[in-house]
Amino acid sequence: MLVPVAVIELLPSRELTAVIELVNLGLGCVMMWCLLGGIMDYSVARDRPDLAERASTRRVAYVALMCAATLLGFVARGIGRPAVPLVVIAVVCLLVLLIMILHLIHRVKTELATPA
Repeated sequence: MLVPVAVIELLPSRELTAVIELVNLGLGCVMMWCLLGGIMDYSVARDRPDLAERASTRRVAYVALMCAATLLGFVARGIGRPAVPLVVIAVVCLLVLLIMILHLIHRVKTELATPA
């Protein structure tokens, strides 16, 4: 599914590219939402509601930050140079959040890997 989206992005039409970016954003958010939802279910099944709560807040934060970053990207294209600091801040926040999500996945893998 993602390969056709990447190929279509090569088309020169700006409007079509914007629509494809939004579809790509939606797919990415749905994938992360489902991944962290699975971590929540697995954590609750293993009696670790603290990890489930972390996964819940991180998936909401991921979707919110991705939407904000996409909106900032559209604004940055329109106003140019003055939006660069905001885009850099959004990228740094996303990187920190992704590191937190990877750490959560690692914790779930190591702490809950033993059979129940």
